[in-house]
Amino acid sequence: MNHAAKGIALLLMLALSNANSAISPESSTSTAITQAQSSVNKSEPEKESFSEFYNAFSTAIDKNDWRSLADLTHFPFIFQGQLDMEGKISIEKDEFVKLMPLFLEKETFINIDGDMFPTTYRVIAVTPLEESTRVYGEEADIHDFHFSIVNGHWRLVRVVTDLSNVKHVNYKII
Repeated sequence: MNHAAKGIALLLMLALSNANSAISPESSTSTAITQAQSSVNKSEPEKESFSEFYNAFSTAIDKNDWRSLADLTHFPFIFQGQLDMEGKISIEKDEFVKLMPLFLEKETFINIDGDMFPTTYRVIAVTPLEESTRVYGEEADIHDFHFSIVNGHWRLVRVVTDLSNVKHVNYKII
């Protein structure tokens, strides 16, 4: 419910409560306001935290559940080159499901406190949140994985990588 609709609902419930309190003196205006706000807020779904989303994301990868991973991803999905001149590759859900098991096993390097360490994209994707996450508003990064809120839900939106890691798939350069 948007803010205007919440306000209207709150005013209507307050007006009804005031009408009832004229009949029943034991009702108080503050109780009516609290009840009205509680009723309005219950209709709004709770926002999913990034931590809740990330738990589902890393579990899908850990269990090799590529369809569940795809459900947590925004499409078209973007593989973005590490350099601006490399461009971006866009893929759809079916290609994503085929590609991710291979892509996650690719070796990459991460920078931790100025030192470079070899790892795989799978290891990065299931790294505990405290170690490498930056959440800012409706976006989050875990090394090369980028997430955003899309239609009210956290989604994987792109990975920054050496595009030679994904050039063998059917894709659209954007």
